[in-house]
Amino acid sequence: MLDTGTHHFQHGPIDLIVRVDGSWASVGNVEAAWQRFAVILPELVAELPVLRQPVPSSLTTASIDQRFASPVARRMGEACWPFRHGFVTPMAAVAGAVADEVLQALLSGAPADDTAHHFPQYQAPGVVVGMAETVMATGSGDRAVVRRAFVNNGGDIALYLAPGESWTVGLVTNPQAVRFHSSSGRLGADGCFTIHAGQGIGGIATSGWRGRSFSLGIADSVTVLAANAALADVAATLIANQVNADHPAIHRAPADTLKDDTDLGSRRVTVDVGPLPPEVVREALLQGAQLARQWQRNGLIAGAVLVLQGQVQLVLPDQPGGVVLKNRAKPTTIRNTCFYERPAPGAACGVLIKTEHRPCRVSAPGH
Repeated sequence: MLDTGTHHFQHGPIDLIVRVDGSWASVGNVEAAWQRFAVILPELVAELPVLRQPVPSSLTTASIDQRFASPVARRMGEACWPFRHGFVTPMAAVAGAVADEVLQALLSGAPADDTAHHFPQYQAPGVVVGMAETVMATGSGDRAVVRRAFVNNGGDIALYLAPGESWTVGLVTNPQAVRFHSSSGRLGADGCFTIHAGQGIGGIATSGWRGRSFSLGIADSVTVLAANAALADVAATLIANQVNADHPAIHRAPADTLKDDTDLGSRRVTVDVGPLPPEVVREALLQGAQLARQWQRNGLIAGAVLVLQGQVQLVLPDQPGGVVLKNRAKPTTIRNTCFYERPAPGAACGVLIKTEHRPCRVSAPGH
């Protein structure tokens, strides 16, 4: 345990931060999550050959259970299924699917010696029907109440919120340049947003060429909000691939020359992006935002934040009033998407995102 309610799970390459807020008795839920986590890696290793293969366009939802054996692999297949008509392998969803699986164990499981399980079945990350809180009756007679929880798998996050609860999430666009503030003991984020219960958001994932996985695109980061982490993971990967351009400052290499067992084969992945003209950055971001808007209209994602070299595209629900860009010089209202260059340090600039529930804020560092 790192501190009260926060736990570190690590097994081979899988490294999770697990947080649960609730009654003291809910620590039993963490034991259930740990027991499930301990067997996920060998399950995935046994299925690696099929998980590294492209999802066939002919795959049906009914055949997913036949193609994939383990629960996490099936989550990966289900998350990739809506995108099967393009190139995608289930590995695009692996981090998010693991986070989803551990969160479900956290919310709906219990240690083996618990004697009662009188609580509603957890349905899906971010979607809880007919329950005010996740409750477990433990063998000690205490009620284990989970108010909110998350499982963070390297930035791909599955989260749960009981009614009235919220999480504030930091946005980091370049993991190599993260700042640590010694005064607060916190990492410096490029922005932050708040997710509230009832918004249907159970997963957050980020992809880009600067991250731990290969990218075909040039985005510094693409962060996607979706119903679960596996779906957010796939969508972030594919939208980040779409943020692209042809320019001498962009350097690529075949994926299999960088990693022998990559699922991308000889496809050329981005290894470095030098300074680009602002108009090239803008066009690349617009390409990614167009795809994100299409998937948002189709109900696949809730929203996305796309970042490249100080410029940002926001793809948000098209609510009355749109998106307000707050700046000392000239406030601007834009429908559905918002574009701006990173403000100078100390500038009073931020973006207010209006949703049908509560406003959340993506702000410049220090705000």
